[in-house]
Amino acid sequence: MGWLVMADLEISPEVWRTHAGHIASVGDGLDTVESASDAALAGEPFGMLCTPLFASSYESAKTQFDSSLSDIGDLLEQDVQDLKDTATDFEETDSQAATDANNTYPSY
Repeated sequence: MGWLVMADLEISPEVWRTHAGHIASVGDGLDTVESASDAALAGEPFGMLCTPLFASSYESAKTQFDSSLSDIGDLLEQDVQDLKDTATDFEETDSQAATDANNTYPSY
């Protein structure tokens, strides 16, 4: 039975961490989305024009929107943490595998 050789396989935990940073930026942008949706409430230009027409419907939709936005933010935060944890776990496992290989097959 021959050895299975994997060539040209490059895994970079740092790329995962960079990607986690990009995901965190998306999460940060959700605050801007929520602020923009607040502009439609009474007292703001859109709100002054439209509140008399559909205030209760808008309030209900806004409540659901804010809840969903919060859920998305929580999921993005979890994704960021999972990517960082995966990168750390990979590095630790890779380091241990290298140590084990060096101890098992020392160079001469």
